[in-house]
Amino acid sequence: MNLLPKKLFICCTLLIISLGWVKANPTSRDSLLAVLQNPQPDSALFQNYILLGEAYAKTQKDSSGIFLHKAGQLLKNFKVPRQKARFQRKLGIAYRKSQNADSAAVYLLLALDYFRKNGPEKDRFYTYLETGSVFFELEDRNKAIDLYEAALKLDLSRVDSAKLSDLYTNLGLAYQYTSRFKEAIHYHFEGLRVVIAMHDISGEASSYNNLGVCYLELGQYDDALQQYEKALNIYRQLQDTAQILRRTYAIGGALFGKKMYPEALTYLNRALNMARASNDKLTILSCYQVMGLIYIKLENYPEAERVLRLAETEFPAKGSKRMLIYIKSNLSVLYLNWGTNVQANRKQHLNQAITFSKETILLAKEIDFLMLEKKSYEVLYKAYNELGQHKEAMDYALTYMTLSDSLLNAEKQNAIVEMEAKYEAEKKDLEIDLLNKDKTIANMELSASKEAQKSQRDVIYALLAGVLFISALGMVIFRLYRQKQKANQQLVSQNKTIVQQRDENEVLLKEIHHRVKNNLQIISSLLDLQSGKALDENSRMLTIDSQSRVKAMSLVHELLYQNNNLAEIDMNVYTAKLAAQIQSINHVEGKVYRLDIPHDMMVDIDTAIPLGLILTELLTNAFKYAQSSPEAKPEVEIGIQREKADHLRVRVRDNGPGLPDEQALKAPRSLGLRLVKTLTKQLGGTLQYTYESGACFTLHFVNEKSYP
Repeated sequence: MNLLPKKLFICCTLLIISLGWVKANPTSRDSLLAVLQNPQPDSALFQNYILLGEAYAKTQKDSSGIFLHKAGQLLKNFKVPRQKARFQRKLGIAYRKSQNADSAAVYLLLALDYFRKNGPEKDRFYTYLETGSVFFELEDRNKAIDLYEAALKLDLSRVDSAKLSDLYTNLGLAYQYTSRFKEAIHYHFEGLRVVIAMHDISGEASSYNNLGVCYLELGQYDDALQQYEKALNIYRQLQDTAQILRRTYAIGGALFGKKMYPEALTYLNRALNMARASNDKLTILSCYQVMGLIYIKLENYPEAERVLRLAETEFPAKGSKRMLIYIKSNLSVLYLNWGTNVQANRKQHLNQAITFSKETILLAKEIDFLMLEKKSYEVLYKAYNELGQHKEAMDYALTYMTLSDSLLNAEKQNAIVEMEAKYEAEKKDLEIDLLNKDKTIANMELSASKEAQKSQRDVIYALLAGVLFISALGMVIFRLYRQKQKANQQLVSQNKTIVQQRDENEVLLKEIHHRVKNNLQIISSLLDLQSGKALDENSRMLTIDSQSRVKAMSLVHELLYQNNNLAEIDMNVYTAKLAAQIQSINHVEGKVYRLDIPHDMMVDIDTAIPLGLILTELLTNAFKYAQSSPEAKPEVEIGIQREKADHLRVRVRDNGPGLPDEQALKAPRSLGLRLVKTLTKQLGGTLQYTYESGACFTLHFVNEKSYP
């Protein structure tokens, strides 16, 4: 989807030759660097920086960022608006290739702002396409859809077929990722029509596969199978073994959905053999899982045990915890069914079901995998019930009902059953009473005496009174039942509202952190642009320092919205990313920092932001002043340790020249040290400076959120 212009300026002929050389020869980067030694027009120099940025993108991202930054600085020299907009788009595409989607979005939006008002439709189309793709990578699918749909409204008659295919495919995927599968199917078919006209059989196979995924999600298994088989036939023609493996596994999954178990096993066994040949661990485990479920359905429990145990045995040490939870859960289901339906070794199998269910619950709690946690509690109460341990069964049943939000429904059903039982008992008692009274009346009628007739009337009156009493009692019971039912409905509604509000608040909080992070990234990119306009080196360095502070705050919000924990930051992860970020800004090659931070070091956002800014200032000074000579290489040590349960010690040491005066920290003159001192007071801590073959700063403060 990346877009290169078809025509370059005449003066860039040498660079076009260099571009071909970059792709064919690893030494081409040296040739491009050599070109920089000669005077060139700004447009040629801009193109050269772009080519170098793309050439270094996969191997040396820091160097790539330096060249792309230089290209961005040249943009101010271009005065023709259309030329400048096209170069902004070109720079955005280059940033996207270097996996810097935030900077790519900044330049592409600038280009789009011009082309939307003034540009030819072709330029507008390509810019919408590239900008949409960047927002797709930033996981803002709805924004990507809006941009793609805007491109579709243009005149598409002169658009390159390959780019039109990319548009339809990307739009289909965007709808697919937002679970709007019917719209996704429509655009995948549009993309299929284009690639067929282009005779692009690889693109045709990809379209069939995307259609198969959508139909599978909609439960239309016949349609899914039809599309998967078309894709598989093409990949066989292309001899693409990786895609043949994936499509074979997908067909097995679709057949499992159709409950065609023998046919599903045939495809899954083929996929398993291919995965073993290519050492595709993930597909091997996936095949074992689905095959195990099929054997459970077929009540072939020994074979189900064999494949699921293989999945457990071959699970890699650093494999996906989510996959491990599925393996444990499926094993618990296997042993529950085995122990319930087969008498041999019944107790042993039920106990194994209990063991695997408890292991699943522990793992599921770690990643908040509620669905399989509930499933495990269901297995536990059924297994204990089969073993005759009814108290344990009842405890786990209650937990299961609570998790599945069905406890109120169960109570309501119990109340109804109890009332019906009482009604039936009273009805039987009444029937017995009536029979007895009938016998008494019959005996009285034989006497034919007035006294007997009087007694008969008394019995009838008593009987009527009894009937009225039972009727009144039934009405009271029915009224109590209706009140109970209404109260339960209100509780269900209130609980549903509370859960919905909780989920909405979590989504909203994540969205807030995401938007704050994006806004701070845009500010950072704008500061990056501004640094290129600085009139002197001092102003440029001040702008770069401000950019580092903004990125430090942005990183906090990025980690918050990416994690399930919306309140706390892992300082090991945060510090590693922060150090790499500041090293990149200061153009230091290679990894020169060393971390000594426990992996469970958690701080809340109110601590993370000032602490991050302090680290930013100290690390910036370390990277900046440790390069006092060309041959000097900075070495930075960063440590965060617990002194007590709630006391933290932060230590940053470098191998630079240190402060010129050890008293400078008491009355700092630089903005950076003044900021460090102010933020230390904000944390309620103390800051010490010593010279240990370089500057060494030690911060002590109380962290109420630290874990023991």
